[in-house]
Amino acid sequence: KNIDVVNTTRDIDGSVFPPLVFGVSVPILDGDCKSQTTTNRKERYASIHIANVHLRPPVNLDGSAWLDTARKTEPTREAEIKELIRGTTVALDIIAGDFNEGDYGAALRYLVSQGFTDALQKYVPCRKETHTWSLNWLTLYKRLDHILWSELSAITISPQEDDCKTSLLKCVGCGVISGYENGASDHQPVLSRFAIVDR
Repeated sequence: KNIDVVNTTRDIDGSVFPPLVFGVSVPILDGDCKSQTTTNRKERYASIHIANVHLRPPVNLDGSAWLDTARKTEPTREAEIKELIRGTTVALDIIAGDFNEGDYGAALRYLVSQGFTDALQKYVPCRKETHTWSLNWLTLYKRLDHILWSELSAITISPQEDDCKTSLLKCVGCGVISGYENGASDHQPVLSRFAIVDR
């Protein structure tokens, strides 16, 4: 019941996969307010809003690709991200998935301009790819999968304690999990760890 689909495929020419937006409640276990004791500590939850994206692949709609296809499809990916932000009724805390573009693509640049940070760029050396694409005589290695978080949006904690500070979501690490390069998928899993911290 907490899942919304932002229908980018209806409004954006060339958009293929609509993003999913959902909310999760994460238990706060450590009782970070100094006035709380173990006897009066209440169960608290952080509400986090996440979007899972699969932006336009850098291929033509018929599956063919040329040297300039990634560049020609970049405006579609940027439009998909802009429509996601515009069409979502809640402030997104995390946007993750297959962006189908490298670290400096138009969609990622737009999100950075809106206060998002790419965990892959921050924590993973640029030589570590997330995607391989084997051709007959060549294998391409790219960084197409990303996890971005907003350092600007306040996290809602419920129930809210009067003496607690406003909380923020902070990424504390990111990595690409190896071992999936052959047979499982052409994408390797990207894993980020987050903490909820006082502002």
